[in-house]
Amino acid sequence: MPKIEKKKEFKEALVNYNASVLFADDANLKAVCLANRSATLFNLKKFESAILALREAAKSAPSNGDVLVNLGITLIESGRAEKALGIMNVHNARVPGSAKGLNTAGVAMFHLGQLTQAVETFGQVGDDAVASENLAQLAPNQG
Repeated sequence: MPKIEKKKEFKEALVNYNASVLFADDANLKAVCLANRSATLFNLKKFESAILALREAAKSAPSNGDVLVNLGITLIESGRAEKALGIMNVHNARVPGSAKGLNTAGVAMFHLGQLTQAVETFGQVGDDAVASENLAQLAPNQG
């Protein structure tokens, strides 16, 4: 699919997600709609708007761990690995042993130049393909 058509589809999806947020009558549903809106904004490379949507989603459904992971990923992609690591520390305290949370924290550490901590964090994940791949790239003898 050509990039122009894909971008058009993302913009159409964004309109639908914006409407969904307005009509969501439940906090968790609103959080899901906001997260979907954020994913669309992320794909359009509108990181600031994506971050705002995820922060709103986190306020709407604070126990939704995926929202925090997505916020961490978006912060990393926008060049704010330190903030991402702070968010992931909150997530990982709430959801100990979360593969997604530990992976995202490890990636943030990598971006901050904390390679030893990143390797240790990836090593904590256990049997997870993404963590194993990340670990193998940072420390080939440990993966």
